[in-house]
Amino acid sequence: KLIDTETLVNMLEYKCGPAEERKFAGTQVADTGCTVFDPPVPDFAVNRIQVAGNTDCYTAPARDSASIIIVTEGGGKFLASNQVKKEGGLTVVQPYASDDIKEGAVLFLPANKILEIFPEECNQFVAYQAFCSL
Repeated sequence: KLIDTETLVNMLEYKCGPAEERKFAGTQVADTGCTVFDPPVPDFAVNRIQVAGNTDCYTAPARDSASIIIVTEGGGKFLASNQVKKEGGLTVVQPYASDDIKEGAVLFLPANKILEIFPEECNQFVAYQAFCSL
């Protein structure tokens, strides 16, 4: 694989300044408990999933790309599943993986999987999902 070092070095900025100038605000997705941070970088975004600990279930939308999720607060259980269309047009959910999760847990979620989070015994559940925006 060609690594164009000269171009990469020319793209760097050597400007000093406070961190606040580099931060960008997230966009709250209406009534979902999700905030999207979409930097001016192609093909990359981060979702903050923040739901109350007494929430029965939070369902994250399926993504066209794989994603990495890190839990930063709270815990509970997760279920990752597929939506499968059967003959005759019937759509069913087929479990893919499930387990307990807690603060510090990291999950790899393949593309097109539905993630359901079931918070347990916590005030709130917070996780970050990094994914490729296709």
